[in-house]
Amino acid sequence: MKKLLSALLLSGIMGLSWAEDVPTRAEFTALEQRVSHLEQALHQQSNEVQASAASIQKISAAVPTTLALANNPDQWALLKSGMPESEVLKALGTPSRRMPMNNQMMWYYATPNGNGSVIFNHTGLLIGIQKPPFHSMGW
Repeated sequence: MKKLLSALLLSGIMGLSWAEDVPTRAEFTALEQRVSHLEQALHQQSNEVQASAASIQKISAAVPTTLALANNPDQWALLKSGMPESEVLKALGTPSRRMPMNNQMMWYYATPNGNGSVIFNHTGLLIGIQKPPFHSMGW
C-alpha cells in the first residue's frame, strides 16, 4: 500500500496522471486491428516459408549432391571428349572450383578419393579429363 501511495504521489509531483497512460477506446480498437493485421501477415509469411522449405526439400532429394556424383567412378566413366559443359555438369555436378587457363576452362572436383578435373576448349567442349585416383580406395 505504501508503494502504491508513493507511486501516486510521485506521479502527481512529476505531473503525470494515470489517466493519460490509459488508451481511449478508439486507440484500443485501432491497436487490436493492427495486431490482427500483423498476425494475419505473419501467418501468411509462415505458410509461404513452409511451402518454400518443402519445395527445397523435394528438389534436394531429387538432385544428387555434387560430392556423390563426383566421388563415383561410374559418373566419370560417362565423360567423353567433345561433350558440352552441360552434360559434364549433369554427370559430375557443380565443380569445387572453375579456373580459366589460356583459352580454356578447367573445372576442379575435390572428392574424398582425391581430386579430379576436366578441361573445356574455348567453345565449351570437353577436351581433357583427369579422374580422381579411385584405385586408392579399392575401386
